[in-house]
Amino acid sequence: MASAIIVVIFVVVIFLLGWSWRQQLGGRRAALAALCRLLWLSPLVLALWPRLNTIKTAAEIAPRVLHILIDDSDSMSGATAVQDILWQAEQRCRELSCKVRRRYLSELSAATRRSYSPLSLVLPDWLAEVGDDAWLLLTDGGDLQPQLGWQAVLEVESVSDAGMVLGFAGEINKNIRLAKIDLVPLAFENTPADVQLLLQRTPAQQQERVQVQVTLDGKVLAGHNVVFAATMDKARLTLPVPELARGMHLLEVEILPPGGEKILWDNSRAALLEVLPNTVGVLHLLGSPSWDGSFVRRYLKSEPRYDLISFFILRDPMDDSQVDERELSLIPFPVDQLFGEELENFRVIIMQNFSLSRFLQPQHQQNLVDFVLRGGALLYIGGPRALLYEDIITSPLTKILQVDKRSATLQRQHSNWQSDLDFKLRFAQPTAEQRALASIYDDWLEMQEELLAFAGARGLNRLVLSDTGYTPLINAVDKQGVELPLLVASYPGKGRAIWLFSDTFWRLAMAGAARYSYHRFLQLAMTWLLQRDLQRPLHISNFVLSHNRNLDVVWRLELQGAATKYFALSEQWQLQLCGQRQDWSQVNVATVGPQHKTLSGRTAVGDKQKCRVKIAGVDKAFGALQAESVALLPRLYKDEEVGRAPTHAEDLAKLLRVPFIVDHEKFSSKLSMFMSRHFAQAAFAPHQQEKTEQDYFWILNEPWYLLLLLFLPAEVLLRRWRELG
Repeated sequence: MASAIIVVIFVVVIFLLGWSWRQQLGGRRAALAALCRLLWLSPLVLALWPRLNTIKTAAEIAPRVLHILIDDSDSMSGATAVQDILWQAEQRCRELSCKVRRRYLSELSAATRRSYSPLSLVLPDWLAEVGDDAWLLLTDGGDLQPQLGWQAVLEVESVSDAGMVLGFAGEINKNIRLAKIDLVPLAFENTPADVQLLLQRTPAQQQERVQVQVTLDGKVLAGHNVVFAATMDKARLTLPVPELARGMHLLEVEILPPGGEKILWDNSRAALLEVLPNTVGVLHLLGSPSWDGSFVRRYLKSEPRYDLISFFILRDPMDDSQVDERELSLIPFPVDQLFGEELENFRVIIMQNFSLSRFLQPQHQQNLVDFVLRGGALLYIGGPRALLYEDIITSPLTKILQVDKRSATLQRQHSNWQSDLDFKLRFAQPTAEQRALASIYDDWLEMQEELLAFAGARGLNRLVLSDTGYTPLINAVDKQGVELPLLVASYPGKGRAIWLFSDTFWRLAMAGAARYSYHRFLQLAMTWLLQRDLQRPLHISNFVLSHNRNLDVVWRLELQGAATKYFALSEQWQLQLCGQRQDWSQVNVATVGPQHKTLSGRTAVGDKQKCRVKIAGVDKAFGALQAESVALLPRLYKDEEVGRAPTHAEDLAKLLRVPFIVDHEKFSSKLSMFMSRHFAQAAFAPHQQEKTEQDYFWILNEPWYLLLLLFLPAEVLLRRWRELG
């Protein structure tokens, strides 16, 4: 305000001064002289508004930090190697000029003093505190809620991979654990569902028989005896679950403990299964007979939920045999019927080694693209006949698969197929947004052990894709280390598509875990493709019950679907949790995306072990909406009940993609290598300090300041013009 008053006074004074010169100089010269004075004096006025300059100064050189979280629960007592590791870390940090910052479980949670191992309660906040720094975790894997699983409590994308887990194993006790349970989350009425299990045991010394059961609300649905041979430490089992009623079901799988087993917490796990109505129409088109086509068809025929129509193209639709069709044993491809009349009766179209430009007329190609854009699903598998020049440059297919047209690998009138290209698989690194759009990436990531071990892959459609519109899933790595897209997912319009640029995956069924891995791979792909089409406008996913640091029950769920944007904390919407209506004021809501919200809060479940959640509301656009899910409250285990669980710690390391070391003899060398890798260079990080100053003379640094000074001699000339003449 004061500055504005000064400016007004300044302008008024200049005006009066010019008025006083009017009699002496005349009106025009007086006005010009006053304007010149106003301009060359303006820098003095501009100094009333100083410019803020931010100056960065190196206040200090801060050493890099090594964060160490130490599990000091009861089960870790007697772990003498802990002190040796801490001493070695301190000594090595002195050599590398870094700094060790220790934290103990007992410092971060009082539950440790109540004979619990609250690792899952402490770990998320501690890792967030670590940030991008290097870290070590010293633990025996024990946790107070081990059945919950690490994925339910950790956001892996935000965790630094500059870490290592050092595990501590105890004496080898007899243990059989349910290591993995695979259940496709969608099933259909009048159709059984398969539960695929992986069992592990220690020690593997003698033949043993155990019984596995699948139960629902205490009722046994299926059971089977598993026999371990004398040296066998793993066993896979597929249990068919009988037909279930439509709705959401929480299945519990349990290994009945054999005699002498002390560790029981890892004998059971739960999985959610949603039963939907009807079967799914699938159209499978194969450009020419092949091994890969036979294996895909074998999988589709083994799933009763799919109503399959399959065509192997042995005659082109344009063939003119010059004879009556009734005299031929092969009929032409019924393209008009499939892509004109029957297209809307299918939910998924699988095109394998198939060229659109060769077998489909432009109108049929457009019908296919419209089918996907309206919400259909497409699985496109490559091969020698797939993705010809016309398919990816001039075809309507470009609306759902955007290829870089300038790529040198595309040759007109020729396929980009490289039959002699040998490659290995490597998971791509999509962004968080891309992963959210294609959850199939996380599903396949759980199969990384089988997929990355897959050898013998050969043959690839070599393409360069555009930068947007898809999520890279798995890449092919050739012998020179060059990565090429192998598997990508796209989401054109309302539909979904998966693109596999090779016909070599049938070999996966012939290696390793044989048909199990191959079927699981295709199951997950089909589930993701169908999910958008089958899900309602509003649905709940990832509903989890757990405990916080005070051992209160907390819950979390994700609300998704097209109607999510209409969800609001109002009287039109209700939330029922464990049979009790929740107050919206006690619910935390976070928006992840336009069709994705996260809800969380605290609740009291009493003595209930199973809790059902239901969200219901009314919206003008969709009418009455309802979504529900169910979850188990994980039981709290005392430290003595869990004991040392190095396999649980190993699961954590795999999830975080960091090394896991359990052999004490290797601790010293591995720790030294780890610290050298992370601190050998730039052990000190400059810690910059920002300082903001007011610069009153900023105009002196401006190039136009000199132009203003030119008005000073101009004023003199105007006022002294007559004297100069």
